[in-house]
Amino acid sequence: MNENFFLEMLKLGKIRIEDGQIIIFNATNLLFPTRSFLYLRKVILEKLGKTKCNEILKEIGKFQIRQALVRYSKMFKVEEMTVDKFREMWIKIASLLGYGKVEFSEKKQLQKTIP
Repeated sequence: MNENFFLEMLKLGKIRIEDGQIIIFNATNLLFPTRSFLYLRKVILEKLGKTKCNEILKEIGKFQIRQALVRYSKMFKVEEMTVDKFREMWIKIASLLGYGKVEFSEKKQLQKTIP
């Protein structure tokens, strides 16, 4: 795997900055500091409890995955990829998004290791 996936995508124009907006794979993104995200989670947890907090974050995650798959399907022809090629692409995208090191186990399940 190329350790400079971000720079590679920047050079290819898949990541660009236009009028102060960060655009990654044709989707506008924002920088959201980890501490702010953790504080947001803490506030939701305190206001609504663990069960509701987890439901909200899972729903947001599902939404993001659905949106990403629609974009990636159009951009990368995901339907035509082999499972191994899709895994390789997902690992690169996960590293680009700051998920840490992502590996697949023998059971083909996603495992995450945060550095």
